[in-house]
Amino acid sequence: MTTKRPAQRCLEHCRKLGWLPAVVEFWNPHVKRRKDLFGFLDLVVMDDEPGLLGIQSTGGSGDVAAHVAKLAEIPAVVEWLQRGLRLEIWSWRKLAAYKLDGTRAKRDRWALKRRVASLEGGKVVWGNGNKAVFLASTLIGRVS
Repeated sequence: MTTKRPAQRCLEHCRKLGWLPAVVEFWNPHVKRRKDLFGFLDLVVMDDEPGLLGIQSTGGSGDVAAHVAKLAEIPAVVEWLQRGLRLEIWSWRKLAAYKLDGTRAKRDRWALKRRVASLEGGKVVWGNGNKAVFLASTLIGRVS
């Protein structure tokens, strides 16, 4: 059984919320790699807030640090945020699911954690706890 890629999970979640997402990464068959828009975007979303939301998706919470480091080296990230556009890292991981009686369910569930980027003094800041940029994890769907 194949599992969904994180970008596919993001796409489904955005549609479930009634947002209009667009996949902006593509597969380059010549080098057998995925290429992100501007080197950092997997999806661009028109959500309920003004402006566009750019999403960098990843598979697990351990990958977030690598993505933060990658985004720190890309000048287009600062440019994106300076233009009033929003940027988030969405990480997906499996969580054990339990029934109401406390026993373990047959299938686990996927949890989404969102980290929001902001600009402070011309530098990108991720997850500053004082600004409540860690959004609550959202349980979504069953594991495929």
